[in-house]
Amino acid sequence: MLTTTEPRTSSRRWVWLTFRALVSVLTIDAYLQAVLAGRFLSGAYGSLLMHRSNGVSGVAILSFALVVVSIVAWRTKQATGTLVVLTVLLSGVIALQIMLGFERILGLHIPLGVAIIALSTVLTIWAWRR
Repeated sequence: MLTTTEPRTSSRRWVWLTFRALVSVLTIDAYLQAVLAGRFLSGAYGSLLMHRSNGVSGVAILSFALVVVSIVAWRTKQATGTLVVLTVLLSGVIALQIMLGFERILGLHIPLGVAIIALSTVLTIWAWRR
């Protein structure tokens, strides 16, 4: 499904190194979001501001950067368009997640957070196994 369309060359290796780094940091950051939310629910109320800032300044920006790198990988024939679709989907879900959080719609915000962690974890595993 996410196979490459042509062998990588050493001059293009930076694309995959960048993709791996971004998707790995994004996944770690998504797990951090769950930790910060859990700390808030446990009474550490300052964690909510950190959760908010990290969501907007960390997770969202990383997901948008991941879309850009996946487009470069697709345009240089290092990946199929499926990778672009998945990263755009992930980025869109993260944007929706932020909106739901600001509106305090926790019945959707929390399960969607679990889905974000799952999808980013799958993408990270895929990126490191290919």
